[in-house]
Amino acid sequence: MLVEYGNMFKYDECRANALYFASFLAFFTMFKRFFSKLVKLAVYGSIAGLLGLVFFAWRASDPILRPYSSIQESGNPDAGMKLEYFTVIGADGVPIKACLASAQGEKSRSPRQSRVLDIIKSRGKMKNFDAHAGLVIISTAWDEGILNSMNYAESLTSAGYDCLLWEPRGTEGQRKYCSYGHFESQDVPLLLDAAEKKRGSLGSVAAVGRGFGASLLTLAAVKDKRIRSVVNIDSFGALKTVISRDMEEEVGKTFAFPSFWLIDWALSARAGYSSFDVTPVEAVRSFKLPMMFVCSEDYFFSRMNDVVSMYGANPNELKILYSRRKSGEKGETREYSQITKGKKDSRIEEKYTVNLYDGDDDLMACVAEWIEDNTQQPLPNLLPKESGSN
Repeated sequence: MLVEYGNMFKYDECRANALYFASFLAFFTMFKRFFSKLVKLAVYGSIAGLLGLVFFAWRASDPILRPYSSIQESGNPDAGMKLEYFTVIGADGVPIKACLASAQGEKSRSPRQSRVLDIIKSRGKMKNFDAHAGLVIISTAWDEGILNSMNYAESLTSAGYDCLLWEPRGTEGQRKYCSYGHFESQDVPLLLDAAEKKRGSLGSVAAVGRGFGASLLTLAAVKDKRIRSVVNIDSFGALKTVISRDMEEEVGKTFAFPSFWLIDWALSARAGYSSFDVTPVEAVRSFKLPMMFVCSEDYFFSRMNDVVSMYGANPNELKILYSRRKSGEKGETREYSQITKGKKDSRIEEKYTVNLYDGDDDLMACVAEWIEDNTQQPLPNLLPKESGSN
């Protein structure tokens, strides 16, 4: 009897052990399946997150790489002007549509030309209203470059200047991405070479750029010695600063830093340049020819402190600062103060005198007068067959 009970006890123990082992196997199998699914979910989640980040970077970088500018209103595009179109092969082999604009004469003046000329004559600062020996190269927008620059040309031709305009995006938009002058500025020497062949001589060249064009022409001016002065309207100091500030305003300080780096990665991956590469302020630091800085306060990427910082970075004494007159503002100038960081985190207040202008016609009259006063420096002595570009 005891033997039978002992056998039964051993049988029950074995059965219990078997049940424990079976339960362990079942639990292990379930845990293995759960862990496998967990790993798969983590992998799929990581892939989805990575794709989401790439999608964000692509979407967020698109308006930077392909900015759209509405065409400036100028009535008839060739109002009061004679336009000579031609094609130049850009530095990257892309054909570029360009044109030379000159005044048609007193009987063909457009309303804009008459307004600008009346302002200039009323002030009596300009000495020469006939055709000038030099040339003004104008750039204001990446897309529709000629049409967007036409109103500036219309104004400046009224004062006797010939103007050179072109399509930075290339003929029929062959260039996909905008680089804010990092690549496009390499076309400027080729454009000036072509204009020189057509005109016989360039004389002193002044550059007038706005926004994108201000960055482009500032970068070009430090490389091409034929450009004798630059009018820098609504430029930014560094592209990275504009993107960082915009991200901070769009997504907040917490996500601004990673968002910036994702966008910068997208710029490099898609267009082959970084926002760190586009720094007009560094070009301004080395630019020793006359510069006119203007802030219209029309663009989010170019604020008064941006333009003042560019102005302050320029070491040349032949420089001037302009801004649009505010409603009710009197006088010809205003004082602008800006706080900068000095050594050991000290704060330095710098004060600047800002000249005021009333509307676009008055600004173009100021530009015409300033160009005449600041493009009289003789061209550098060049050896035979030596180009004016570096």
